[in-house]
Amino acid sequence: MSDRILFRRASRQALLALAAHNGAFAAAYWLAYAFRFDFQIPAEEWTGFFLTLPAVLCVKSMIFYAGSHCHRSWHYVSFLDLAALLRSATIATLILVAINYMMVQNYRVPRGVFVLDWALCVLLLGGMRALARLIREDILPRLYKSGFRKALIVGANQSGETLARHLLSDPSLRYSVAGFLDENASRHGATIGGVPILGHPTQAIRIAAAMGAEHILVIAGALTGPQLRSLMEDCSQAGYELKVIPGLDELLTSNFTVRMRDVDINDFGAYYDIAASYLDDAGFSEEAFKAQNLANEYRVSQETKD
Repeated sequence: MSDRILFRRASRQALLALAAHNGAFAAAYWLAYAFRFDFQIPAEEWTGFFLTLPAVLCVKSMIFYAGSHCHRSWHYVSFLDLAALLRSATIATLILVAINYMMVQNYRVPRGVFVLDWALCVLLLGGMRALARLIREDILPRLYKSGFRKALIVGANQSGETLARHLLSDPSLRYSVAGFLDENASRHGATIGGVPILGHPTQAIRIAAAMGAEHILVIAGALTGPQLRSLMEDCSQAGYELKVIPGLDELLTSNFTVRMRDVDINDFGAYYDIAASYLDDAGFSEEAFKAQNLANEYRVSQETKD
């Protein structure tokens, strides 16, 4: 097991990432000297730069590699990655400062260089990672927007934001999020993760037509039963596709379990209340027809038990 872990950590991808990091380390260190001396670096400081550069690269490489920065996916950059970057940059800078003042006798790096180097290191590496995500989530969808399906998300909550982020970060799904719809009027005009909250769910058809959206994705629990039925009718009449997406909180707090066994009718009990709400509208859509059958099967099973 340890051999496989070592092999994973010393993979070709990790070594390429380490090389990219070293390029950023060298650029940040040179820029720190350049800013410190207004881009007129004296000859003796150039000598000091080249003498200390190997130590800077060595220390930072060890700290950042040990912090798993060379194994982090740049496609899914988050605040946790930024916190890890700040932590590793700070530790490396403190070690370099200690080496500079405790072990080096003939030459000392100016203190301002270390401060600038820390800031530039965070800026360059953070910018590189953010650029990779920007290209993936914003630039590519804009360049190839003709191949993406626009969608509106009903429910500007945590689950809605997570869904929007997932759709934007996974180009294989071919979705482009046009905006959110939410019942809270005070939030209209605001943005979540750069995606605007465009209006009320009752305005879904009008907003979808204005934005060129083809799909309406409803976060489970964002609408009441009557509201959802009304929206389904409107979508069916206007020719829009509607999908109900389970919220993460619903999945985590429900009694759903994943087991390799035969399906039992009791597994559908959690859907009974939702299915029953469609009984009076059973004929207007395929989803309602399925819901009616599901509710009937559940009732039969309960009557059999009684």
